[in-house]
This record gives sequence, structure tokens and C-alpha cells, in this order.
Amino acid sequence: MLSILMEANRKLYSKELMSLNLYLNNVSEHLDFYSKNNEKIFDTSNKTFSILKGYLMIHDYFLEQFENMILKYCRYVTYDEVFVYCPDYNKSGEYTIENFRYVANRLKNRLLQRDIQQNDIDDNIKNLEHSEIYFVFNKAVKRSEYWGFLPKNVLLYDFMMNDCKIPEKDLMISSQNEQYPLLINRQNESVLDMIRFAPLTYKCPDKRHITIFDIFRYIKYTLYRKEVQVFHTLILTATFRPIILLVRLFIRTIKELIYVYIQKNEQEVPLKYYENIISVGKRILECFQNFVDLNLFGNDSKIFFSSFLYKTSDCLKHFIYKRTRDTMISCSKWEQLSKSFLFNNKLVIKNPTEIFTENSIDELFEKLAVNLKQSEEFVKELKEHDKVFKFTKKTFYVNHILNFQYTYIFHRNIIDNLCRTKDSYTSLFGDAATQIVRVKEKSNANDNKNRKKQIVVYQNHSEKIIVNSYDECDINYCYNPNPKYLINYILFT
Repeated sequence: MLSILMEANRKLYSKELMSLNLYLNNVSEHLDFYSKNNEKIFDTSNKTFSILKGYLMIHDYFLEQFENMILKYCRYVTYDEVFVYCPDYNKSGEYTIENFRYVANRLKNRLLQRDIQQNDIDDNIKNLEHSEIYFVFNKAVKRSEYWGFLPKNVLLYDFMMNDCKIPEKDLMISSQNEQYPLLINRQNESVLDMIRFAPLTYKCPDKRHITIFDIFRYIKYTLYRKEVQVFHTLILTATFRPIILLVRLFIRTIKELIYVYIQKNEQEVPLKYYENIISVGKRILECFQNFVDLNLFGNDSKIFFSSFLYKTSDCLKHFIYKRTRDTMISCSKWEQLSKSFLFNNKLVIKNPTEIFTENSIDELFEKLAVNLKQSEEFVKELKEHDKVFKFTKKTFYVNHILNFQYTYIFHRNIIDNLCRTKDSYTSLFGDAATQIVRVKEKSNANDNKNRKKQIVVYQNHSEKIIVNSYDECDINYCYNPNPKYLINYILFT
């Protein structure tokens, strides 16, 4: 349906359908989520109740969202009653996990029609022959052009996980711990880790910066399109950041040359430095242009990147023609613009603190040469992975301006959760994290033996603290979408 809407009107987009898609097709490929019990705590001893409550919580959320949408947009619209009809496949009337799965499979096959036996005997499927919308829907399914809407593609899952093939449910308990890039001589072994582990301005109690990967750990199971858009902007910023840091180092080199030789000693920049700046500058412009030409995030972002490229070219041009004042002004403006961009988009910008002298400028050139080589490799790797970004570019508008209003993504509780040295699930359940797996593997006959009320409280946040902390946001406004991953529900593993 998302694909059909976009085909009809590029600007026609349903956040409600996207939320449903993020849930039904989530990256784990499972729909079982643990919810807190009536005492507002996670109870690992009663898995059936917790999972059913999770279903009901998410169902109620979607029901409210679609009711609001219908009242707002569809009050005077004629319905295709055959298509929107929802058959009751739960003939028993009992609400069990097995019945939920059975009904879900029947409803899914009603539209996809891949179960030959159900196709032959289900009148609800035969009636779809009279639906105009189903005719369009079926054509879209057969075209198979809707893969861009799958959460794994929307969230750049394979890219962020570095093509890890371990099932997501196994990751949650065994190796969901915060990850770090592998460094060799203080350089990333994989240059694309400069995106995955780009540091944000938010810090943990141990002074470690939250990274893009940490945000990814949260965003995997969000139900909100708005939060996915925030993640996309963070990815865009992290992708542009290595180019920004390279140019800032280049500009710092130019300014230090001008300071040491022209302003301080009132002499010309030595010819070897002058020629080196020109040579390195041309390579940087070529690298920058190659990055812009990738057009990873759409034309608007390409135009935005190009504006920085033109300003970089101006800095070099002024230096070549020895227009010292113009060089200093244009370079300073570039530094301020890039600093504002990264700061406003919540990514760390590293400002060199050392004071360079005539004796250390050679070291600065060496550092610039290393960063340039790494950036050229970075752009080369991006080109080889450009297909990763094509789905995002096609199905979302990726804004280069971060707007996290009406999201929960930077709320203190989420940041605190992501800061924990152990994985999020172990933080929530402590030693009972493995208890969930053990309980799942036991038969229902053994469930009573486990009902010794091994109730695990969310260890560092009582419900009272969670409620009160809504008034303590890192932004000027608070918005509390419900339900919230890690706060109200987690994946059942």
C-alpha cells in the first residue's frame, strides 16, 4: 500500500501505514514483544501474559492512529468495502498466541494469495475479484518494487550490521552489547566505520560518546516514521562528516601557514609549502566532488553538499592568488558553517587544540596526507555500497537539517539505556535475560513450575522515575509517543 500511494502521488505518504510496516516487517521477522505487566514491570515468569499484553498494546496504538486518520481524511470518501473488510478468522473466539498467529497468516494470505489450499476454499479471497483497489494492489505486489519499504532496507540494517548474518533474535541476548570500531594505528580498519561509529554530542556517565550505532540499536524497533527520519539525517551527517573534517584540517593548515609566515614573520609562504597546498587542495576538491557525485541522499542534499564544495574551492583559489585577507575570511566562514552543521545535527566536531609553529607544520602536512588518503578510500567504499542508500533515497525525503521534535529518540531514559556497558536487555532483566530463553523453550506444562514470580524490576528506573523524567528532556519540548521501545516493550527472545 505504501508503494501504491507513492506511485499515485510522490508526496502522499501515510505515517500510519509506515508504523504498521515497521512493526509487521520488523528486522527480527517476529511479532512477539514483551510488555510490562499491570504493575508496570517486566515479568519474566509469565511469558504468555506479557506477550499478549504486548500484542494488545500495539494493536490499541494502531487502532487509535487509524481511527484518527479516518476521521481526519476519510470522512467524506467512498470506501472500497470489499478491500477494507476484515474477516474474522478466529472462529474459536479465544485469544491465544497460536490463534493470533493463525489469524495473522490467514489475513496475510488473503491479500498475497500464496496458500493454494486457502485460496480454493476462502470466499473472502474470491470476493476480492470485485475490488478495484485490490486490482491495483495485486499489480504492485507482482511488480515487486516495494522492497524499499522493508524495515531492513529503510534502516540500512545490513550496512549498519556490516552484513552480519547472525539472526537478530540471537543478537539481542548474546551480543547486543555496545560495539566499537576496530582500530589499527588509530585508524578505522573499515573506513565505513566512520559512519557507523560517528560520535554524537550526547555523553555517557563514563564520558563515552553515544554513537550512530547506539542510536541504531534503539531505532531498529521503533514504530515511528519521524524517528526513522531523524536516524536518516544522522546517517547523512555522519557520511558527510569525514569530508568536513578533512577540509577543516586543510583550512587549518592554510591558516597556520598564513599566521606563521605572513602575519608573524612578514614573509612569503615558502615555495614548497605553497606548492604542497595547491597539490593537496586539488586532490581534496576531486575527492569532495566524487563524494557529491554519488548523490546518496537525493538532489536537495547534493545541492547542500555542493555549496560546501564551492566554498572550499574559493578558499583554495584565494590562497593560490595570494589574497591573504580573502583567504582568511572565506576559510573562517567555512569553518563556522561546518561547525554549525555538525553541532546542530548532534555530531561531535573535533577542533585541533595544538598550536603549530614553523617546526611542526611538516607534521601537519603529514597528518593531512593521511586523512586525505583515508577520505579517498572512504569515498571509494561509499561508491561500492551506494545501493544501500538507494532505497532510503527513493522512499524517504532525507533532510540535511535535524528535526527531532515529536520524537523520543534523544530522551534521557533512552540515552541512559544505551549507555549501559551491558546490552539493553541484560540491563532491563539482569540475570533473568537468559531466563526468557529458557522459559520459551519449556513446554506449557512446565510453565507453572516457573511461576515463582521472578519479577524483575527495570533496575535503574522505577516507573515513578520514568513518569517524572518526562519533564526533564534535553530539548525545549517533550513528546511521549506510546508505545516506546525499551520503555514499554522489548523483543521476545
